[in-house]
Amino acid sequence: TLPDEILNRPEIAYLHSDCLYADHHFQKAYDIMSAIDLDAIEGKPGLARRLKFMLPLREQALETWQRERELQALQSNSTMNPLVRLTINGKPVELELFADEAPNTVAAFLATTRRGDYEGLAFGDIHTGFRSMIDAPAQSTSFTLPSEIGIEKSRHFFSGTVSMQVEHPSDLSKINSQWSLYHFPAPHLNDKRNVFGRVTSGLETVRNMRQGDVLESI
Repeated sequence: TLPDEILNRPEIAYLHSDCLYADHHFQKAYDIMSAIDLDAIEGKPGLARRLKFMLPLREQALETWQRERELQALQSNSTMNPLVRLTINGKPVELELFADEAPNTVAAFLATTRRGDYEGLAFGDIHTGFRSMIDAPAQSTSFTLPSEIGIEKSRHFFSGTVSMQVEHPSDLSKINSQWSLYHFPAPHLNDKRNVFGRVTSGLETVRNMRQGDVLESI
């Protein structure tokens, strides 16, 4: 509802693009950001750096979104993917797990869930506008697995992506039992983290999380 003279100011246009990007309106988000005149933001080096970093990511997300939409449409008519309901702050968050694309990760996650190892754990690492990462289960029940990163069917990072952590950022061959819910698209992590599901309902609950929020049930 803002008038054009305000929407076209670089710092407002950037935020407008961010809002559209968060909700997967990638073409419009890219068009708005690419139209920002970099010469108009001299004296704002932080904003200029941010724009130069984010514009290629906007373009990357735009390029991969059509494939993701096709996969989601295909799987909406399937009963093969497990569904999981989380309760966070008394509100439900529903997940669909990608059993075809990440079968070992999904199997390990479900086995750990059925033992109750995730219930009651805090989300100890929450970066608002990026992700919520749950604390690791007890040492006796945690696991390490070969990763399923970079295989032909690997899914990419969009708002609501569910991803298992790698054992170490310099070694993508192994994952551990910590997982994250992504608030925003994160194309810079494509083929660098193990995607195994997505939020289908309750994304606003995820985005409103604060440090130390607990997974009440799963």
